[in-house]
Amino acid sequence: MRLLAVVAGLCLVTGGMVLLPSWLERVLPDQGDQLYVYYLPPGAPDPPAPDLTWPILGAVLVGIGLVCGGAALLWLVFRRISRLR
Repeated sequence: MRLLAVVAGLCLVTGGMVLLPSWLERVLPDQGDQLYVYYLPPGAPDPPAPDLTWPILGAVLVGIGLVCGGAALLWLVFRRISRLR
């Protein structure tokens, strides 16, 4: 149970740190940034898509942390209930 709680804490903290920059970019946009409109000539390749590697990794880590934390809490609740009987 302690191992699950430690894994949950580490995953939640690490995932939160990974997700924080992209979240802050969306919530607090830079006032100096201007929206650019790209006009591509016919037949030109598409512009590169944004790199989503870090936000996806952060979301996976937060998900693992939530699952491990929920399992640790359920373990604790069932252990307390079994002691009452």
